[in-house]
Amino acid sequence: MASLMLSGAENTKLINSIVPSGLGSVSLNFHKKCFLRKNAVSYGNKYRTINLTPRCSVSSTRPSSQPRFIQHKKEAFWFYRFLSIVYDHIINPGHWTEDMREEALEPADLYDRNMRVVDVGGGTGFTTLGIVKHVDAKNVTILDQSPHQLAKAKKKEALKECKIIEGDAEDLPFPTDYADRYVSAGRFLSIVYDNMLNFGPWTEDMREEALEPVDLYDRNMRVVDVGGGTGFSTLGIVKHVDAKNVTIIDQSPHQLAKAKKKEPLKECTIIEGDAENLPFPTDYADRYVSAGSIEYWPDPQRGIKEAYRVLKIGGKACLIGPVHPTFWLSQFFADMWMLFPKEEEYIQWFKNAGFKDVKLKRIGPKWYRGVRRHGLIMGCSVTGVKPLSGDSPLQLGPKVEDLEKPVNPLVFLSRLILGAIAATYYTILPIYMWIKDQIVPKGRPI
Repeated sequence: MASLMLSGAENTKLINSIVPSGLGSVSLNFHKKCFLRKNAVSYGNKYRTINLTPRCSVSSTRPSSQPRFIQHKKEAFWFYRFLSIVYDHIINPGHWTEDMREEALEPADLYDRNMRVVDVGGGTGFTTLGIVKHVDAKNVTILDQSPHQLAKAKKKEALKECKIIEGDAEDLPFPTDYADRYVSAGRFLSIVYDNMLNFGPWTEDMREEALEPVDLYDRNMRVVDVGGGTGFSTLGIVKHVDAKNVTIIDQSPHQLAKAKKKEPLKECTIIEGDAENLPFPTDYADRYVSAGSIEYWPDPQRGIKEAYRVLKIGGKACLIGPVHPTFWLSQFFADMWMLFPKEEEYIQWFKNAGFKDVKLKRIGPKWYRGVRRHGLIMGCSVTGVKPLSGDSPLQLGPKVEDLEKPVNPLVFLSRLILGAIAATYYTILPIYMWIKDQIVPKGRPI
């Protein structure tokens, strides 16, 4: 996946880099409100670079009055409440989820890491990922008749030490009295998981890529995950930081209830709270992370100002969120649904709050092949460093949002319907892009 790194510093300068096919970076520095644009396009092994031209206007933040469904905290609350119901009662029952996998494997008594286990019909290795939580991968064999499915299993880091072989469940290539445990879970469901559930806009690979710039190098770091929801992003954080040092905060108790059920997050501090008024003292945390939350903030600048305040001097903030589309239809649905900021808006918000060394890293599903015209629900990872202790130098007026003001039921219902239509569009869009990725030959733009 190609990546673009944009950095905001005091002096404007350009650092060029060669962009190889499939991977690359460009660093840009911004001065005040003057931005530089560069397009780097690769076709096979050939490179074409379009020179930078200055662009000195920053689009203004979209006002809260702009018609989009998610623009107030009440609406975000009920959206997530509805989303939780849909997830639990419509999406999950038809598939093979991580919770189902853990529950299904529990009776197998995988209590010894030295056990020898065979996973028959292991396919893409989704079930095997549950097995290797309890048994050393070197002691696990995945067997399946499909080389295409096994090729996916081989790419998974946690399964690198597993033995992966083709074979028939009715004629296993193992001697008698060979294994301690035999596991077989529906191969079709593994296909569904890898090729349908992972269509989503926020995959594990994207999470790891997005968190990389925040430098979680010390297990003793104090980290706050703001808008942490069900804890998906937090699961990436606790791979590098001890869970006891991590706090998850979200305004939705329904989402947090799911986070509390996840075993790796048992030692995390989990609290309800507001991203624009965090319940932490100034100079509190080493790292601030917020993924998939800014699109629900009524005042993004205020939320980023809070990120600055709670960090220690030298601490780093990482904000992962959507990017605004340029294609007219996607733009229409994005603006109708929730906040999709432009890349330069992220940079400006961070700089306004007082952050230094501001950088923006582009992310996206691999099957998009770098296409960004439709926007992305998770399209960039923005980081900045707090240079001085204390509160942000930015002065803001009182909060505009009035949570006590009654909501007109008819207006709310109409916007709910429009928002649901927009959400449906952005659910179908990744599937459409995946189909194009399968059809269009590799190396050609889609």
